[in-house]
Amino acid sequence: MAIVEIPTRNDITSYKYRIELDDSFFSFIFNFNGRRGRWYLDILNANDEPVVNGICLLNGVNLLQQYRHLNIPKGDLFVFDTKETTENPDRETFSTRFRLLYKEVD
Repeated sequence: MAIVEIPTRNDITSYKYRIELDDSFFSFIFNFNGRRGRWYLDILNANDEPVVNGICLLNGVNLLQQYRHLNIPKGDLFVFDTKETTENPDRETFSTRFRLLYKEVD
């Protein structure tokens, strides 16, 4: 099983990224909510149809676990803090200190 780092950025507050994970294509839409101080993720299928909206990017939890019944990537998606704390990413630390990692299925 391989670990894939999903490219992220913090210089803009909303962007879309298309990626192949476990032999399927998905689009990830990242949005920063300034009022809450959090990043959110929407996942779209290969046809750019929404599958999951508004996943809060929290450190240390499998972000996909509760959506296993949907057509989403089959592996695990985690926010990883390079300083190994329990903090969550904010506008400035997402993509620098915090990484978005995908663990492919076996």
